[in-house]
Amino acid sequence: MLVWALFSDVFLWRTKGAKCLAAHTTNPKLDAVIGSKAQFRQLEPVPATPEAIAIFIERAIWDISEPRKDQVRKRLRAGLVADIKKEDLAAIETKWRECAANSEKVERAEYDRQRADLLRDLVCGSATYQKEIAARIFRKWDAPDRHDFFTRLARGLLGLDGKECAATKDLGDRAIEFLRQVVSRPPPAK
Repeated sequence: MLVWALFSDVFLWRTKGAKCLAAHTTNPKLDAVIGSKAQFRQLEPVPATPEAIAIFIERAIWDISEPRKDQVRKRLRAGLVADIKKEDLAAIETKWRECAANSEKVERAEYDRQRADLLRDLVCGSATYQKEIAARIFRKWDAPDRHDFFTRLARGLLGLDGKECAATKDLGDRAIEFLRQVVSRPPPAK
């Protein structure tokens, strides 16, 4: 189940198992596309040709150790290359469209509040790897349309929401200063 996952403008061709209760899905891309590449400062879709799929699979598994690498390669080939019935593909697409329709029923602000609280609890409640988890969350903190989400999460990680966060002491001075800057940023002009 994809609880609190965010799928926005992502390629979901042949992606099975969409159980997206509490996930947020907007503009799912269901065409036979395996990814995108930069061309003249714009992202262009890469059609899911046999050659493009083979390149995608090898890139996806390049840092996986043996024997797991072969297992993942076989699974990706089964999902991306094997024949699929039209009705099965249509069912997959219908499920993702239902996810997007259900997402429209929940305001983005409410979803962001709940997701920020979940991530805060994940970092602050983790017994191990708190610093590493937080570092992965910090990667995309520059989206102006997510100001309230990032501010709420930063306040939580700093313990400014009234709850102590054990991970804060492990984050380091630069990370803490970064979180303080996020909290102090004014909302973007509308």
